[in-house]
Amino acid sequence: TIIPHGVPYMTKLLRYFVSEDSIFLHLEHVQGHIRLTYFGQWSEVEPQCCGEAVDNLYSAPEVGGISELTEACDWWSFGSLLYELLTGMALSQSHPSGIQAHTQLQLPEWLSRPAASLLTELLQFEPTRRLGMGEGGVSKLKSHPFFSTIHWSKLVG
Repeated sequence: TIIPHGVPYMTKLLRYFVSEDSIFLHLEHVQGHIRLTYFGQWSEVEPQCCGEAVDNLYSAPEVGGISELTEACDWWSFGSLLYELLTGMALSQSHPSGIQAHTQLQLPEWLSRPAASLLTELLQFEPTRRLGMGEGGVSKLKSHPFFSTIHWSKLVG
């Protein structure tokens, strides 16, 4: 593989090649900034969630159930992606049986306390307890110690 397993680094895509059964990526390690993009108004987004996203824990536990879907589902997905970026392992690899109400989140010992805290708060089984929900909402998320070095007022949308 191009990216060693368990090495979570930021990369830049230099070029890619596609064959019938493979995608080859030429990546470069970079230090820089992350650009988050909002696709909420994109007309080609599928209205339903694919089963693979649910199986791989990228979708919140309530997706596909009878519970009302709220923005808490997005915070779970953010947490799931962040888990993979910070640990180098997909959430579904660490929790092959899924995450239930009493599941203890498996985190590497070397993960910083702020990172572990952020993941634990984003990946709450109960949607109303997830960071970003309830009183304080996004402001509470932005003030989390993990983001202490980010000057939110300096970010341009």
